[in-house]
Order: sequence, then C-alpha cells, then structure tokens
Amino acid sequence: NQLIAKLSSHKKQIDTSLIKESLKERWRDEALKFQMIENDPTPGYFFVIEKFYKSLLVYKYQGVLEAQYQRDQNFELTFGRFINGTAAYKSKRSAIIIKSILKDNLYPNNSNSRDKLLEYNFHYSLLKTLEKYDCDFYSDIKNEIMPKAKAYESKYALPPLEPYPVSELKSDEQDPKYW
Repeated sequence: NQLIAKLSSHKKQIDTSLIKESLKERWRDEALKFQMIENDPTPGYFFVIEKFYKSLLVYKYQGVLEAQYQRDQNFELTFGRFINGTAAYKSKRSAIIIKSILKDNLYPNNSNSRDKLLEYNFHYSLLKTLEKYDCDFYSDIKNEIMPKAKAYESKYALPPLEPYPVSELKSDEQDPKYW
C-alpha cells in the first residue's frame, strides 16, 4: 500500500488503472488511502469516497457510529483524511457528501451527551479544509459552519508558531545545531 501511495504521488496517467484496482481492496491503513486521494483527486478514485461515506451512513443508522469512533482509534484519523480527500475534489458531488455529513451528524464525537466543544472543533477543522480547497460549491457550507468555527477559533485555536529569530542568538551554545 505504501508503494501504491508513492506511485500515486507522481500523478502519471499510465498508473491510474493500477492504482484504481488497488483502491478496491481493503487496506490495512485506510487513512493512507484517503491521503493518497487528497494528493491526486482523480475522478476515477471517487468511488472510494462514496464507499466510505455509505459506511458512515450504515454505522449511523445501525446506531454504532459513536462506538466505531470510540473502539477504533484510527477511525477518527481516517475520517479526517476522508474529509480532506473529499474536499480535494472541489466538485458538486463532494459538496453534497460534506453537506450530508453535517446534516446527519456523521462526524466524530457528536452525541448529545458530549461537550459542544468537539462539534465546534470539527466545524473549525472543516472550515480550514474548505478554505484550503476553495471552490464555489463549498460557499454555502462555509457560511453555515462559520459561526461555530469562528467561536472555536476565538476561544481555543492556538496562533501559528513564529520561528525563533536566529539574529537573537547570543552564542553558539544557544544555537540548536551545537546542542
């Protein structure tokens, strides 16, 4: 699977059929599959997005979605990569899936008994992803999640780290390359 992911990063048309066949199989690391799709959102790979989305719906209506997130630690990572891979398509189909995830509360840790902080955190992360993959299809979604995302950002998001200015180092002992 690592080899297929590396192959996909080259984005050569000749490799598409081999990659597509590999995506049909169950991978040990499903998150890697979505990361690969994010790096190369070829329309032929969209079936993987749709398949995972349908599994979320099945889990939800069987009443086991929350348990799936709690039981499998990698499921939350996989979900995050799934969202990124879906957004990378910048299409009407991807927008429909993302809207449905919001409408049906298919994101991690969104039960009524949990703190709303988790919901706001998801909206903040989703907004950042949609800003990264900006397109007209995502405008309505961004407007919908903006209030919760901004509320989260103003209270909990950390500012970006600033690099330590090298000019302020006073001696070689303070320079990390000498540690």
